[in-house]
Amino acid sequence: MAERTFRLTVEYDGSAYSGFQRQGGEGLKPSIQATLEEALARLVNHPVSVLVAGRTDAGVHATGQVLSFRTTADRSSRAVLRGANALLPPDIRVLEAVEAGVGFHPRFLACSRTYEYLIRSGREGDAFWRRRAWILPGELEVSAMQRAGRSLLGAHDFSTYCSQVPPGECRVRALMDCQVESWKGPLPGPLGRLDGMVVVRVRANAFLRRMVRMLTAALVEVGRGRWTEGEPRQRLDARDSGLSPPPAPPWGLYLVRVDYPG
Repeated sequence: MAERTFRLTVEYDGSAYSGFQRQGGEGLKPSIQATLEEALARLVNHPVSVLVAGRTDAGVHATGQVLSFRTTADRSSRAVLRGANALLPPDIRVLEAVEAGVGFHPRFLACSRTYEYLIRSGREGDAFWRRRAWILPGELEVSAMQRAGRSLLGAHDFSTYCSQVPPGECRVRALMDCQVESWKGPLPGPLGRLDGMVVVRVRANAFLRRMVRMLTAALVEVGRGRWTEGEPRQRLDARDSGLSPPPAPPWGLYLVRVDYPG
């Protein structure tokens, strides 16, 4: 049978994984990539190599990751969806499986990616959200964070807000949207009210390593009153990573959407 390409939309809880990318020897924790490839290989009865829209770090989650793989197996999209989920652990789920056109590449064809970062403010600790949000004891000035984030929109050299970028690699990215919102309850069920939950939502054509976490940390400095609203942009223009605060922890970060032309 001729080779075909399947496009998968995937969600995962990254808490138990070393990140998306396969690691040499896999170390103490498996990777999302290795776990997916092993499940898909069992499904189609041949080795599988997946391509992905964005590699997430250890502890980072996804609700809208996109990947693709090629196969000669005679499987329908429905069979791939159901079969993969039957073979995957419960913290990785395939939400959608469709047959893609020839040449589809989830990374190179993507026109934008959207991440959300969750912050649980005003709390000394939180048993439920500790692996899914950044727990901060103080209150945040969300409106100031929103105004500071808006000043970062546009195409810029984001050297200040990235790390471990190979020498010579272009660091210009186009930040299309940056929103900071406060979630207010009530929600039904055991979660009750989520007063104090803040979400930072950013969309760009692409992101540099740790860029979202470093941008979030900068906005939190504004929200805490440690930086003025203009400082994130001033430090961005300096193009110096030494001017960025330490990145926000990985467990509050979610890849929520990848968009493609058309």
